[in-house]
Amino acid sequence: MRRLLICLCLLPLAGLSAKRFTVSNAEQLYKAVANKARSIDIILKPGTYDLMPQAVTDSTLGNALKPDSMIAVTTGLHLVGKNYRLLGTDRRKTIIRTKAGYGIFIEHCPQVLLKDLTITDGIRDQDGNATSAAIVVKHSGTEITGCLIEHNQGDFSQTIAGIIGICGREGSRLFIHNNIIRHNSWDGIALYRKAKATITDNLIFAGRGAGIGITWNAEAYLTHNVIHHYWKGIGSFGTASAKLYANLVRDVRGWGIIASGQSRMECYYNEVRRAGNVGMACWDSTASLIAMRNVICQSGQEKQWVAPLVGIWNNGSDSLVCIRDNLFWGNKEANIAAGYKEPGSNCAAFTFDRVHSEEGNFLFLSTPTLNEQNYYTDSYAEPPVSSFRQSIPNPDVGIMGGIYKDYPWTWDPDKEPF
Repeated sequence: MRRLLICLCLLPLAGLSAKRFTVSNAEQLYKAVANKARSIDIILKPGTYDLMPQAVTDSTLGNALKPDSMIAVTTGLHLVGKNYRLLGTDRRKTIIRTKAGYGIFIEHCPQVLLKDLTITDGIRDQDGNATSAAIVVKHSGTEITGCLIEHNQGDFSQTIAGIIGICGREGSRLFIHNNIIRHNSWDGIALYRKAKATITDNLIFAGRGAGIGITWNAEAYLTHNVIHHYWKGIGSFGTASAKLYANLVRDVRGWGIIASGQSRMECYYNEVRRAGNVGMACWDSTASLIAMRNVICQSGQEKQWVAPLVGIWNNGSDSLVCIRDNLFWGNKEANIAAGYKEPGSNCAAFTFDRVHSEEGNFLFLSTPTLNEQNYYTDSYAEPPVSSFRQSIPNPDVGIMGGIYKDYPWTWDPDKEPF
């Protein structure tokens, strides 16, 4: 995964010998994109770029059981077969209104960079198989940084799915970092078949679906992301694999972090606060989960919806699950629970079968200070780490744990990642 990060960091080098354009309206933008040069740099001046949706064919289905079909979708800007760099001069004033399902659709491009742009006003494609998103990437190397991806709501009345922030599709290699993804109507970031992504230092909030979903056989490395006020947090599905280091998931309605299906997930130094139901889960017996040095607290804030009201819900086998050195406090029904119990005759909600052993983990008594919503300051180490340092061995846990010096947290998780 480290090799993937290094490779993706090299994406901007494509612009060294590119044809360069400076544009100030949508017409000039389209003209620059259509240039015959193999590498194109486009500087977008501050202003609003109202795109015209065009019909295109999505030659495969990103999130369907049988992907070998094609559908008609709309896109505002179609980048195909070249190296592109789209560079805004002011992310809050360089505004691309896509007015389409696949807002910016990137296909078969060796290297693309989207930087310092606002991407907004998508319109949901009504075909339920469409992976509508502000940015859709297929078979391309793409870096997305410094962007505001927001208010892509659209009309999703005919399908439960809305508009994703960023959708990584077949054969994509993505480096997604230092963005704000907010107020969109579906997942913040979704990765599908054979997509590989390094996702770091993003703020993702106020949406439906999951903050980050890794499914089918996608692969992802996630660090220093903040997700809040979503239905769900970070999930791996199918045969996907994910490595999570020092991410913060808080104030979500359902689950915080889960591994399901036959997916493989490793979780180190993450925090899940105030999950509506379960903080972290190994959802299926075929899933693999390593959970070490995480902070999981105050799970069970809402009525049961998708899971028991516990810190960790473990349905995995002993050979595939490791739960050690985590810190728990204030979880409603149990810190660690296991198994599934059917609803009773009185129509009670399903629940866990038994309380799981807490051996090898840390427990801490909740206090008002620990339960404050905003607690990330320069003195973060006071609650909770210093409070129990004397009595618990190796209390190096949570997003400021500090073991992974190669990946320091460089921004205030209560603020913006740029």
